Amino acid sequence: MAGYNEIFVNSLDEDVKCCFCHLPLREPVQTRCGHRLCRECLEELTQSTTKDDKSNNDDLFSFTCPVDNVKLDFSVDTFPDKATERKILSLIIQCPNGSCEWTGPLGEKQKHLDCCLLLVVSCTNENCKETMVRKDLDEHVTVTCQWRMIYCSYCSVSLPDCHLKEHINVCLKYLVECPNTCGVEIQREKIPHHVENDCPLEIVSCPYAQMSCDVKVARNQVESHLQAASSNHLDLARINLLGTQEKFREKTRKMDERMSELEKQVYDLKNTNTFLLEAVASLGLTIAPQLSWRICNITEALKPPTPYGTAALQSEPFYSSANGYKLKVSLYPRGSKSRKRGYVSVYLIVMKGEYDDALPWPFRHKVIFTLIDQQENLEKRRNIVRELVPDMNRKWHARACAKPTEDENPEFGIFELEPIDTFLYQKTRGYLLDDSLLLEVRVIPQLNVV
Repeated sequence: MAGYNEIFVNSLDEDVKCCFCHLPLREPVQTRCGHRLCRECLEELTQSTTKDDKSNNDDLFSFTCPVDNVKLDFSVDTFPDKATERKILSLIIQCPNGSCEWTGPLGEKQKHLDCCLLLVVSCTNENCKETMVRKDLDEHVTVTCQWRMIYCSYCSVSLPDCHLKEHINVCLKYLVECPNTCGVEIQREKIPHHVENDCPLEIVSCPYAQMSCDVKVARNQVESHLQAASSNHLDLARINLLGTQEKFREKTRKMDERMSELEKQVYDLKNTNTFLLEAVASLGLTIAPQLSWRICNITEALKPPTPYGTAALQSEPFYSSANGYKLKVSLYPRGSKSRKRGYVSVYLIVMKGEYDDALPWPFRHKVIFTLIDQQENLEKRRNIVRELVPDMNRKWHARACAKPTEDENPEFGIFELEPIDTFLYQKTRGYLLDDSLLLEVRVIPQLNVV
């Protein structure tokens, strides 16, 4: 850097010049012999002297005055010359930037350069490498710089000006002409919809294409084609209608055949079921009940003055099969209060079960209630057997057998299972044993119910 290389307005005295670089002193230092040097020049001179004579460590910080060749010690024989520095900084200079007319003290040079309109500066836009004088910077940054940020006038995305042309080629909001040259200008992103649905010049199939008309015309010519080919279209429609009728007849015939096969299968299964039941009966066997319910302490419930329609006795819930319907039985010893009195009534209750979603609804199975004659002689036993078959034509049955939406459905059943007197006064039968009744319940699937 050495001394100041400036354009001074007035000539300079020799006492303000460095005796080494001969420029106006920058950070002047005065030697013991009265000469002045720039601090940087003094450091350079000291380093140069040290390199020439490395034999003595005491000479590491010594130098020779360039004026009178006196050997001096850097740390002892030099000191900053603040008075001369103030004098030099007060000297008047011209601005180094071309035709700038500014003149002023050297000490105020940097302050002037910070605002000098003719100082060469770099563009402040990212990626721009151009330079210009400060007075042109604003116009360049905002108007002419190819890296200035702008907004696309179609989609409002921000991007450098030099990328705008490339962006326009892909901008979805940019207005482009229809590829069919129909004269419409539309946003690029809407071109597919326009071509597919609106463009009058797009080639489309005849509306009767499904009826084998293979003509393709411009969309704006479709009506003309329909009028010109109406007779042909009617013929195609007639042919297709005949074909559809034939297909329908064939499909109906196959459905009828399949229905006949299914009816035969149902008939065969029904016969098989009947055969199996008869075989079981001929062997003296019975189908195991799904519920065997011993009803204890029954005498008091049967005798007056117990009022008719008292609360029912209810069994534990049971399933019709391993993955079947969840059911339970209720028994009214004195009859239900809404029906004829003097009879024992028994009802079935369909409950919400864990397999309901896999079962067919409504519940249609036959239910057989059997009151067991409990006398010891099996040959003399006369069980009381009653069947309950759901009838979907009866509203109460339909409601009671529907798929449960609550914990359990309303009950339905047999109002007159057996007169109460049968149990109180029939001495030849053993329906009551140890003050208890034994009721068995069997659920029989109905294969002929569709």
